[in-house]
Amino acid sequence: MMMRRHVIKYVIVTCLIVFVISTVFCFKEKTEVQAKEKPLVLVLDPGHGGSQSGAARDNEKVEEKDLNLKIAIYLKQELESYENTEVYLTRTGDEEIELPERIQFAVEKRADALISLHNNAAGPCAAYDHGCTVLAAKDGYKDALARKGQELSCNILNELTKLGLTNQGILTRDSEADERYPNQVLADYYAIIRGGVENDMLTVLVEHAFIDSNSDYKAYLSSDEKLKSLACADATGIARYYQLVKKSQENTVNHGKCLLEPLKEYKEKLVHVVDGNAKHNEISYKTYYGVESKQLPYDMETFDQITKDINESVISMHISCD
Repeated sequence: MMMRRHVIKYVIVTCLIVFVISTVFCFKEKTEVQAKEKPLVLVLDPGHGGSQSGAARDNEKVEEKDLNLKIAIYLKQELESYENTEVYLTRTGDEEIELPERIQFAVEKRADALISLHNNAAGPCAAYDHGCTVLAAKDGYKDALARKGQELSCNILNELTKLGLTNQGILTRDSEADERYPNQVLADYYAIIRGGVENDMLTVLVEHAFIDSNSDYKAYLSSDEKLKSLACADATGIARYYQLVKKSQENTVNHGKCLLEPLKEYKEKLVHVVDGNAKHNEISYKTYYGVESKQLPYDMETFDQITKDINESVISMHISCD
């Protein structure tokens, strides 16, 4: 009789375990489907505009604000060729829009990312005068968000360098006005980056090339076709980061699959500007997308709850059987 009770208890516990785990898997699959149904919302911010021309070429009618807008329009068109993606521009013409307005626009759109598009010019804070760089949030406050921004930066830089641009790395910069985050860490210098952090929004600023570099300008900025190539590189980097799927795959065997392999063991240079003087910049290298351990199909909190439920059930059955 005792043996029979133990067998019955074993069968019930086994069935309970199978039921709980299968429920978790079903819940996870349902959650993933719901997540996929939610569109990825991207806000593109063509830097400058109106009286704020940005960088310019001497003795030529070439202003950064115009190049930025063209890149943004091409990038929007390219990103809209991916499934389940919504793309907005902070400006569509030669308008002067203040930085807080740009950030607020992205917040109102519930953007998953705010991507500001610029072109560079030589200055005292960087020890280079050509190539591409991406500005991102610094570590020290909301590190998980900063990490995401740096990873998106890696994906964009990876594609821009394929065009031949020199990769100058990810640039982070400390506030020089003693602005601080709630944990008293110095805030990010650039208002667009700082605003993204304060609103829990992934934000990066892409400096594609140097407008005042003859070689960069001729190779990457001197025609609409070259600006479109920059936009396509940006789009590919963004698509790789978010694992987006092309709409053109709809009637192919690859429908629903991203054909872009995620980055692996990607080493990137980080330039940390501490006071605006390039001589004092802190240079380091960081590896992103390292080999990760295999993860459970649910988080540890869920796993702990499963274990607790099973243990309580076993205790309950033990009492009733005895």
